[in-house]
Amino acid sequence: LKQFPILFLKKNIILKKKTLKRKNKKIFLKKFSSKNDFEEFFFQLLEKNLPFVYFEQLESNIENVKKSLLPIKPKSIYCPNFSNNTFLTFYIAIVKNISKSTKLISAQHGGSYFCHSIVKSEYYERKISDKYLKWGMAKNKDKRVTNFGIIKSFDKIKNDYKENKKVLLIHRMQRNYITEIDSYTSSIYTGEYFDGHYKFLKNVDQNIKNKILIRSKPVDYVKQWLFDKKHFKNIKKDLTGSQNFYELLNDSRIVVAEALQTTYLESLSQNIPTIVFTNHKSETFINEFKPCLVKLKKHKIFFDDPVDAAKHLNYCYNNLEEWWESKSVQTTVKDFNYNNAHLLSKKNFISNLKKVIS
Repeated sequence: LKQFPILFLKKNIILKKKTLKRKNKKIFLKKFSSKNDFEEFFFQLLEKNLPFVYFEQLESNIENVKKSLLPIKPKSIYCPNFSNNTFLTFYIAIVKNISKSTKLISAQHGGSYFCHSIVKSEYYERKISDKYLKWGMAKNKDKRVTNFGIIKSFDKIKNDYKENKKVLLIHRMQRNYITEIDSYTSSIYTGEYFDGHYKFLKNVDQNIKNKILIRSKPVDYVKQWLFDKKHFKNIKKDLTGSQNFYELLNDSRIVVAEALQTTYLESLSQNIPTIVFTNHKSETFINEFKPCLVKLKKHKIFFDDPVDAAKHLNYCYNNLEEWWESKSVQTTVKDFNYNNAHLLSKKNFISNLKKVIS
């Protein structure tokens, strides 16, 4: 591990769309022979949806990667999250094209992975990786998948939830428009989401509602911000993500997540009392995950009805020992974490990663 570069690229390849104009427009004017209505629709939108970075700016982006200090023929590339970074995507493509022996090692970086049935980033990352590190230890048929453990640092979390008062309510990342096909965020009907959010908060007892902090991720949350400002003026909010998330976990008595995504896994892995609810009929899951969901529902950790989730919060807020510390719930949480969010010590993380890369 001492010899390979560690990169944290905060800046992606950013484009100023107003200054860009399509070149080679004749290509888009060409009439493609479509076999069905979908292909006809697709070709009509091709010009507006084909990324500039992969077309007009392809050569310059490749040149930028070659000019960087990154090695072109490394033994291995360990990159947990490259599908959201254009620069890294170009770098990996160039390296894999030049050096066939270079191994690409990627890793799970979200709670929807190995859970929801349609996760395009997971599909893409697993398909092109030589090894793919999974947070959980449940068996997987894909030979490229290696059971590894959750790739997160929780050293600073020392939660003593019994002494805490706060209820942390975590918004689902809900985009303003349907931008892609998936089974958990971008394709979920927005009205359905807000209906569940509204019903949950309206059914929480006022004395507990006073202790809620609504947490939003500082992207794509304009609708959430306006909705909460209108309907729940008196509830405390962190709508800009200004407060450190792990510090908020530390200070919480109960965490309520409105999505089966990353944050509920982070909370459960720390054995912090956690309630998850969704009310999306269009949300679909892989068969391997469904038994986990059944167990969480049985022990009142997961709810598919926001009103039931609110009623459970009202009851368990002052009865954590009876609920969360019961033997059956703790066994369920332990088993779930092992299969979906296995926690590694810092020492084990480094040693296990050395074995994977070597």
